[in-house]
Amino acid sequence: VRGGQRVWFLYSLMMCSAKSKDAAAPAKILKYMLEQNRPYSTIDVFMNLHKEFGKTCVQRTLDQLVAEGKVMEKVYGKQKVYSPDQVNAVVFKACITIHARTHTRML
Repeated sequence: VRGGQRVWFLYSLMMCSAKSKDAAAPAKILKYMLEQNRPYSTIDVFMNLHKEFGKTCVQRTLDQLVAEGKVMEKVYGKQKVYSPDQVNAVVFKACITIHARTHTRML
């Protein structure tokens, strides 16, 4: 393997892992929003997830979740604030409660 080929191979491996990580972003960001159940801006989500996903990925994911109706968006001037849809948040909390009760009975 020559030097140029090695660099290209390593670059392609990095890009492949970055794309697969970004594929997990919608589920992880939605779970975070439902667990916290409060409004956040894109930067807040980015920082609270400890920069696991890039800012652009977080912004695109939040826009996608808004389009799917899972997250609500409010615009205050130039700032966008996202909060989970309250119907989804209530269902999520109920599922967590049922799951916790079921597992404590089994123990």
